[in-house]
Amino acid sequence: MNNYDRIFRMKRLMRLGHYRRPQVASSLFLTHNAALAPPYRVLIDTNFINFSLQNKLELIQGMMDCLYAKCKALAFVLMNDGFK
Repeated sequence: MNNYDRIFRMKRLMRLGHYRRPQVASSLFLTHNAALAPPYRVLIDTNFINFSLQNKLELIQGMMDCLYAKCKALAFVLMNDGFK
């Protein structure tokens, strides 16, 4: 059975009400992120930098206010080669 058939079958079962996702205990909320610890390395692109400049936001201070921890910004730039 290929991937398309599997997705089609799952959608059909969901539509008929025969397919249910397994319930997850609410006590396990955020346990999958237990390995993450400050300082956070945040990957940002030029769109995010342009947005922060247009709205006069301090980039690093805004990330620290949002995450409540020390942050290191990792920026990358996508360049168009001109190949089509």
